[in-house]
Amino acid sequence: MNNVIDPLRPATPAEIDQLVNIYEQLLPESVQFVSILQNIVRIKTTLHGTALEQASHRFRKTIYIPNKANPIRFGTFLAIGMDEDIFVMVNTLEQPPSELEDAIRKTSYIKWHLKPMFVIGGDNGIRESLYKVVGEQVRNQ
Repeated sequence: MNNVIDPLRPATPAEIDQLVNIYEQLLPESVQFVSILQNIVRIKTTLHGTALEQASHRFRKTIYIPNKANPIRFGTFLAIGMDEDIFVMVNTLEQPPSELEDAIRKTSYIKWHLKPMFVIGGDNGIRESLYKVVGEQVRNQ
């Protein structure tokens, strides 16, 4: 058994609410993050079984946050889909985005064999830095 602790963990509903509150303060620039976080929560709390399976892959995701004390501090999150969903949505307010870069490099939740596509929002510097990290990970697979 692998004893390495993953740098990410699933967010609780209360933590997702905290993320929504952080990103609501940054509207209108953060509207896509507020919307996706709210829709993921809504889908998970209202749909079950077959109905959940038929929901759009964009909303059948788990929100992951840093696995450490004060995980919401920088608003860092990854929304990773189920099954064969290749879209991974990520964002952070940390500059430089070292917390998110570390998580992308070390997490076991990203399905690299599916050649995931990342949806990265925010600041151009953050986006550029994260694309570089994602590119490194893809090349290492």
